[in-house]
Amino acid sequence: MFDVEFNVLPIPTPDPKIDPIQLQIVLFMENENQPDISSAKFIEFSRWLDAVRKSNLYPVLANGTLPFHMRGHASATGNEKYDMDLSIKRRQNVETRLRAMLNGNPVVIPFDRGKADATPGDPRSKWDKNVAIYIEETEAKAALIRYNATKP
Repeated sequence: MFDVEFNVLPIPTPDPKIDPIQLQIVLFMENENQPDISSAKFIEFSRWLDAVRKSNLYPVLANGTLPFHMRGHASATGNEKYDMDLSIKRRQNVETRLRAMLNGNPVVIPFDRGKADATPGDPRSKWDKNVAIYIEETEAKAALIRYNATKP
């Protein structure tokens, strides 16, 4: 009788809202050979993680759908091996706390830099001794869209 074809167009999905403050934290070490964050930096880290836990990112971070990226850094005061080992140790210490405090099964993508990003000409720069944790915004949006599509 009637030969009618219908094209079903997908309903556009709006980009999820993401608070940029939840996408990154940099934890600076106070001392040159310090392998772990101080008590003050632990409080700063804990507050950031509390905000992440209360955000729409938490479910996809806790279940491992959305990874955390972590970079350990060191200044250029030691030899190559020492500085790399120190940056790895710093990142591992913060990663251990993240896993314990998140109450989930997060995926962490490590990228230890040693002194590769150290400030040229300033081997003791306070900016070089840190662990950076960040969440890629495009990955976050994609993970949230997939997660929200599975909700009833």
